[in-house]
Amino acid sequence: MLEDQPSQTAMATAAMRAAHRLHDDPLLFDDPIAGDLTSESWRETLASGEIMEYFERLDLMRIVTQIVGRARFVDDRLEESLASGATQYVLLGAGLDSFAWRRPDLAERLRIIEVDHPATQNYKRERLAEIGLRVPANLEFLPVDFETETLDEALGRTSFNPDARTFYAWMGVVSYLTRETMLATVAAVARCSAAGSRLVFDFPIALELLSEEARAMSKTMDEGTKGLGESRKDKHHPEELRRDVEALGFFRTVELSPADHEALYWNDRSDGRRANPQVHLIEFERSA
Repeated sequence: MLEDQPSQTAMATAAMRAAHRLHDDPLLFDDPIAGDLTSESWRETLASGEIMEYFERLDLMRIVTQIVGRARFVDDRLEESLASGATQYVLLGAGLDSFAWRRPDLAERLRIIEVDHPATQNYKRERLAEIGLRVPANLEFLPVDFETETLDEALGRTSFNPDARTFYAWMGVVSYLTRETMLATVAAVARCSAAGSRLVFDFPIALELLSEEARAMSKTMDEGTKGLGESRKDKHHPEELRRDVEALGFFRTVELSPADHEALYWNDRSDGRRANPQVHLIEFERSA
């Protein structure tokens, strides 16, 4: 990220959720607030009615389906976690997520903690005030600089209860981390989580496992995020990553390869939307 500026990929992610709501039918995921949270330039592009054409020109439609599909996946897994006794929701790298306002039916049952870079959180709070959205009493913003403290240390500054089952969503973040940093964060989650807590995240697949088309898409994505000052880093072999996370005290509960993601969410659509072939989705549960 650029110093003292909100995440530009978080802006683009919110714009993609908004574009899906405005232009796709049927909706896989409905976020009526995402567009209002974006920057003025993104709001102008959304208002023009040409945003899907814009994404298509930049060959970003598979990124749009990735963003929308993973958001739906998080909601689906969160509902399952609630049914299993979760009472806390921690969003790691929350960006411009709008869960606390768009899903009051679920949010009112949870203690919610949004973890992110201070600049992104400052922008989000200012934007929420501008559009007249109140921060719910059960939502806390936790600005964290992981260069100076660990996640479990940071959560100690909040009302977080380490003895309560927690659902952690970590979407769109692992791509920007080294493997070492990613596993250090998983270890921090393990240290402060009760048995039965769940962690869901997405990650980019190692290039050698991808088709030629998917490799080209991955490289284009790398170049695009680098241009925004947010360079992607390590890519992963799913089996190796699964082994390393399980060694830290978790077991896998749900896993979606790109083909699984497409079969679950994008089959039989008249608009021809397809899943991103370079990204994996996975959920782990904290062992007893």
